[in-house]
Amino acid sequence: SRFFILEILTPASGIISYIVKGVDINGCINYDTTFVNINALPIVSTNSYPPICDGDAIVLNASGANTYVWNNGVINGQSFVPSNTNTYTVYGTDTNGCVNSASTTVVVNSLPNVNAGTYSPICLGDYITLNGSGANTYVWNWNAVNGQAFIPSSNGNFIYTVVGTDANGCTNTDQTTITVYQLPNVGAGSYAPICFGDPIALFGTGAVTYSWNHGVPNGQSFIPSSSSNYIVTGTDANGCTNTATTNVQVNPLPNVNAGSNATICIGDYITLSASGALTYSWNNGVTNLVPFSPSSTNSYIVTGIDANGCQNTDITAVIVNMLPNVY
Repeated sequence: SRFFILEILTPASGIISYIVKGVDINGCINYDTTFVNINALPIVSTNSYPPICDGDAIVLNASGANTYVWNNGVINGQSFVPSNTNTYTVYGTDTNGCVNSASTTVVVNSLPNVNAGTYSPICLGDYITLNGSGANTYVWNWNAVNGQAFIPSSNGNFIYTVVGTDANGCTNTDQTTITVYQLPNVGAGSYAPICFGDPIALFGTGAVTYSWNHGVPNGQSFIPSSSSNYIVTGTDANGCTNTATTNVQVNPLPNVNAGSNATICIGDYITLSASGALTYSWNNGVTNLVPFSPSSTNSYIVTGIDANGCQNTDITAVIVNMLPNVY
């Protein structure tokens, strides 16, 4: 027998009929028909995705079929972290077992190489400016603003972290440590009042080196001309400075007056009386306000001391005339 396909239809989908013509050895002919159902392929699609940054997770989702198999080990609907830019292909299978595919490309942008910089130690109260590099914009912790000077609020070691963002919106971080030294605890000392003309030496404490105002050398005697405040600037081993103030009170000397010169006759008594102070001390054995009889002309020096312990001197002369030689 011989068989001939009389009609073949090849639509994309649907039912197609096949007619077979059979001829036997006697030349007899007969026909038969069969039907084949052709299923359409599923219309598989996947989303397009914006670029992501290195380390970001992404979820790929396909649609249009019943089950999906991705290349590169991706599981449909589950997040993963791509290591680089890649094209991902999904194969979708429908309920008829028909398979179709779709592809999408995921662009992975590298992170910016952010650098927080390195900085020398500073002293408490000093300004510092933090500058990040390697990105477009920067955000620091501790309320620091990139490129703007600020004063740390306390001493210690502080870790400043910067988040840098590039033109792709990708971020990276870096850290730097800022050491803030405490200021030295400088002291200027306290000093008892002095009298005009007395020397005094001022000593700073709490630092390594000291510099006084008014040109005063640390630890060296000088004579102040009047009462004044003296400020010392002390510098420690870290180069940090602090100041302290002390007052030096300079009391004036008493205005001692020994009295006017006097003239007496030998054998007469005289009383020396000084003024301008509280206590008085005379030379030549004289006692203030106590009469005495000098034997010859002489000068008498009185030292007067006031309530502040300051002293001054004055001088007076007693002229002693001899008695006349009467005959």
